[in-house]
Amino acid sequence: MQAHASQAEVQEQGCLAVSNLAANCDNKTAVANAGDIRVVIAAMQTHAGHTGIQEEGCGVLFNMGRSDTRLQKCIKEQGGVGVVEAAVVALESNAPCTVQARALLRKLATV
Repeated sequence: MQAHASQAEVQEQGCLAVSNLAANCDNKTAVANAGDIRVVIAAMQTHAGHTGIQEEGCGVLFNMGRSDTRLQKCIKEQGGVGVVEAAVVALESNAPCTVQARALLRKLATV
């Protein structure tokens, strides 16, 4: 993803792949240690108007932060709150995505 940061299609597919990896509890730490949280946040910032990247990026951050306080802190420290808030506005017509994003924001507010 870092090598092709300007290519939206690569970023969207990369976020989808990382989201799938992060859905498995055993993979979350490895994903975080690989720097993928920062890469996903950067993709969401760079491609703020790309719905697919916003959806998949929120999926990654939700999967990473839904039950792990350490990863919630990591997401928050790396600027995750701002990108998720922006995604909620951009994706207001996508109820499933915004429900997850708002749930993540509630968790991030407590760490």
